[in-house]
Amino acid sequence: MSKIFKRLSEAFSLKTKSGHTSPQSATVYETPSLPIVDIIKLYERDPTCKASVDLLAASAVGMGFYTTVNERYEKAVEAKKVVDQFNGDVNLDALLSDMARVLIACGNDFWLKITPERLVDLHRLQIDVKERIEQSCIHNSSLKIS
Repeated sequence: MSKIFKRLSEAFSLKTKSGHTSPQSATVYETPSLPIVDIIKLYERDPTCKASVDLLAASAVGMGFYTTVNERYEKAVEAKKVVDQFNGDVNLDALLSDMARVLIACGNDFWLKITPERLVDLHRLQIDVKERIEQSCIHNSSLKIS
């Protein structure tokens, strides 16, 4: 009964926060009913669970990214080569596969992008170190992970 009361109080309590995109907006806290640490342990220890998640992730992402180009573009060959080179340099196919597994197992996967203008300094945040996600009710562009 206390879990239900806790979840209801979290869902209906209005708290203010300041932020870059939503100053002084009301927020809602979402807390998973099953701790993510337990989900990760189950994935790592139970071969059936791991195989199921891995198979579903592999089915969802396949071989990874497949790039195409508009052949009428005058620099089409060069553009495709640059995109494919970037994909290989950052190993985007493996990142997609890893992300899909965590999304399927846990329901979320979090990344921290340091430089907003460019796709550099992209860091994956460990899914099992977060206790709560704070979202704005009014502005969906604001997200705080604690």
